[in-house]
Amino acid sequence: MTKRAICLGLLLLLALAANAQAAGITDPVNLAEAGQFQLGLEATYQSRIKFNDTVSDASRRYSDGTGMTYQYAVTDVTLKEDQYYFLTLNYGLLKQLDLFAKAGLVRGGKKTSGSLPGQYYDLREALAWAVGGKWRLLEAANGLLLTLAGQYLRFDGRKQAPAWNINQERDYKMDHWRADLELVGAWRLGQFTPYVGGVYTYSELKVYGDTTSVRGGLIQVTYSDYVTRNSTNWGGVAGLAWDFCPAWRLNLQGEYLDGLTASLSLSYSFQLPWAR
Repeated sequence: MTKRAICLGLLLLLALAANAQAAGITDPVNLAEAGQFQLGLEATYQSRIKFNDTVSDASRRYSDGTGMTYQYAVTDVTLKEDQYYFLTLNYGLLKQLDLFAKAGLVRGGKKTSGSLPGQYYDLREALAWAVGGKWRLLEAANGLLLTLAGQYLRFDGRKQAPAWNINQERDYKMDHWRADLELVGAWRLGQFTPYVGGVYTYSELKVYGDTTSVRGGLIQVTYSDYVTRNSTNWGGVAGLAWDFCPAWRLNLQGEYLDGLTASLSLSYSFQLPWAR
């Protein structure tokens, strides 16, 4: 009874922590047993991700029927303070292979750029999803583990709104996808599993939309779009997993590229009755 009460108390604390912007991405060393499922919750806080300078294509239409096309430079694009909240499902396909999918929300966040120093766009909530897998490369008798984990994450049509007063109407959205590959070494020490490793990340951001304004008595509508890629690809990852109750696992993780990404995740392992 005491152990059950402790477990329930920990679950309550985790729920409160998630609402307080705790963060979480995939636990790279946690594989579901072959034939078993894991159901989990993740929360991730991403301090920033920077993108390369690029060029935007633009086309402008005037209310008198005339128009023009042009290009302009886009510099120092950065996404800041994003929060991801996911429901996750893992399945142990083989003893050494785990597949997972997750769906949820991305919220909060800001977008800044060099063309608007001191200003930023507020980013609206959007649906986000991810799929991936984990492959156990090594599992030694002394508890040493080596795991390769990969993930593809995406959101589309996320709206952005200027956080300053302007005499224009702007309807801009963004699509973003990201692919991660992590090679992680770990050491299982009873209930605890500390781990450290390297990560390679490639991501693309597409921003597109219309700006409507009135100048010289004419209504002008300008459509522009650009695609840019993340400026930093290599980073490090470290974390600690805790199997604090039977079938329950808690994971705390930090990742650094050009900004810190912190995560907290909770998972529960189970097997379907007819599969036993």
